[in-house]
Amino acid sequence: DRLSEDANEVLTMAAAVGREFELDVLERLDGVPRDELMAALEQAVEGQLVSEADRSQGRYSFSHALVRETLYEELTGGRRVEIHRRIGQALEQLHGSDPDPPVAELARHFIEAAPAGQADKAIRYAEQAARRAAAQLAHEDAAGHYERALEVLDLSGARDPERRLALLLELGEAQRRAGRFVPSRETFEGAAAIARELADTESFARAALGVSALSEVGKLDKAIVALIEESLAALGDEDSVLRVELLGGLAQEVVWRDPQGEAAPL
Repeated sequence: DRLSEDANEVLTMAAAVGREFELDVLERLDGVPRDELMAALEQAVEGQLVSEADRSQGRYSFSHALVRETLYEELTGGRRVEIHRRIGQALEQLHGSDPDPPVAELARHFIEAAPAGQADKAIRYAEQAARRAAAQLAHEDAAGHYERALEVLDLSGARDPERRLALLLELGEAQRRAGRFVPSRETFEGAAAIARELADTESFARAALGVSALSEVGKLDKAIVALIEESLAALGDEDSVLRVELLGGLAQEVVWRDPQGEAAPL
């Protein structure tokens, strides 16, 4: 049987939520009475388009990814952006007091809603999702979240070099931990360039250390030496953890040129 117009609309909204969706979220999107939503979803269940993932929690899932994708494609342009904005707000309302909110989901929806002026939330939730992924050692996922945060920052048109610098430093570390060494070095070098322009000596040192951590064993890297020496000059002679780390990084490089003459004193 064909779905009713109301049921099709409910499923289209659900498709924007994701492969799995909650009744509570749908209820907040359009203010449709719960009994009407239930009737529409029961029709979809009977049609084997969706199934109950967890009846007690009001969770449903699409029976096949293709069903969800087909419905999602019906949403175009501004309507898609607006629905993602409302989904993000619904999730905030539902999980506002949770100690462990679904930050990856919130990031995804607010990233989609960024053209509607949600760029700041999109970046903030993407950062939180990245930190959570990193804590779970899912470094590739963490890098992906930071990359999307940077994309949103670029698309927003906001000139915020400080925020971009902070994101690049985190992205470079996530890429390194994920084994993506070439992109990581490029990211840290980009961060160093911004830090230099901002005269941010601490961030410049972090960028230099990020590049230093990617040096090749047995080979002197003159670019790393130059970056560390520039950072040491900017920091000055005052004792600090960063200075210790930079001296260690410099020793790690020059040991391949002169182990006793240069590396030992460092």
